[in-house]
Amino acid sequence: MNKVLKRLLIIMIVGLVILGSGFYIWTFFVYSPMPSALDDMVSNSEVKVLSGENIVFFPTGEVKPVGIIFYPGGKVAPEAYAPLLMQLARNGYEVIEVKMPLNLAIFDMNAANKILKDRTDKDWIIAGHSLGGAMAASFVKHYPNSRLKGLMLWASYPGGEKYSLKESSIPVASIYGTKDMGIDKILENKVYLPESTKYYEIEGGNHAQFGDYGPQKGDQVPDIDMETQQEAIIRASVDFLNQISE
Repeated sequence: MNKVLKRLLIIMIVGLVILGSGFYIWTFFVYSPMPSALDDMVSNSEVKVLSGENIVFFPTGEVKPVGIIFYPGGKVAPEAYAPLLMQLARNGYEVIEVKMPLNLAIFDMNAANKILKDRTDKDWIIAGHSLGGAMAASFVKHYPNSRLKGLMLWASYPGGEKYSLKESSIPVASIYGTKDMGIDKILENKVYLPESTKYYEIEGGNHAQFGDYGPQKGDQVPDIDMETQQEAIIRASVDFLNQISE
């Protein structure tokens, strides 16, 4: 190998190492839960919270026959969704929130497979916020014969024609705010969802208030406060879930 080729090879290797290191460091900059979110990571008289491989919110009273597998948004700590998932559990729905590698659902899109295999005691729907919702939709696309009973998208959409669910018979709910940072994409990608999809539009809601992790870069300023938006998210989610569990 001549000196020029050796030099080019060294440059390429160094470049790849730098890129890889930069990406790895980038993954550590996550949206952390606000202190208020951590309050809902504690068990109470209505919901038992277990944090291990995943985070489980389990109702202590009547438990619905349908549970929720939840994929968190990209680079968002899973604990940031505790306030909303706690409320879903208070409505009788067990929630298993997946802890994603490097906080990116793209690295474990198939995580639901293990839960579906291990937990045959009930039916399940899959849900997710932002990137988590896109990966949940991709799971449905890749496993059309899974025993999932529904797909619930929070501020999310399928990733283009390749992942289209237009011909799918699975019940789908799309819940989003009108001030979402990705509102144009959410509306454009409706063509890739089934005609029977139920849409829940939250006037004045934005992207970040689907969790409790503070403002998100590139997001729009909401016209409503977080409490109001999250109450609307829970109402819409429970309405969809109740239709499936009946």
